[in-house]
Amino acid sequence: MAEPVFTVANQLTMLRMALVPAFVLLALAREFRWALVVFVVAGLTDALDGYVARHGNQSTRLGPCSTPWPTSSSPGRPTSSSPGAAW
Repeated sequence: MAEPVFTVANQLTMLRMALVPAFVLLALAREFRWALVVFVVAGLTDALDGYVARHGNQSTRLGPCSTPWPTSSSPGRPTSSSPGAAW
């Protein structure tokens, strides 16, 4: 039997993927309060999906593959191409 793909943890990860462009658009539109709300929600989904996956026995092979992208591309997270990322 195939393992489920649309677990709650994976749905939270997909929500975080959708929030990245929303954050960027809000920041570019200078809607900083709404951008902060989106940023906080993205951070909460990051913490919550790992908790749900581990404690709800919802670990799938898709989870580890999909989680690094929205986490590493989340706004405010320094990358090697970010100015000042070397600090």
